[in-house]
Amino acid sequence: GGAGLGLAIARDLAHRHRGTLTLAPRTLGACFALRVPRAPAPDGK
Repeated sequence: GGAGLGLAIARDLAHRHRGTLTLAPRTLGACFALRVPRAPAPDGK
């Protein structure tokens, strides 16, 4: 157990970075996936 802040923080990060937070139920819990768009590489790199 914990304070339950991890999910709230992940959801906020997804929102701020225009990403997604998804949930996949598992037998012994759940699997969360946080995806954020990749920024374009700077010119010359």
